[in-house]
Amino acid sequence: MGLQRLFASTVDRERYRCLACGAEFEAPERDRVQCPECLGYRVEAAG
Repeated sequence: MGLQRLFASTVDRERYRCLACGAEFEAPERDRVQCPECLGYRVEAAG
């Protein structure tokens, strides 16, 4: 198992939805989350 996968499995993840492009994705819980599709920061929790 690689280090990136090991660390990714120990961090709480949450589902988010981008308000700009509508993409839904998982990301670690943090104050500022970036959309992997449009690289914007206007996201909300999709849960």
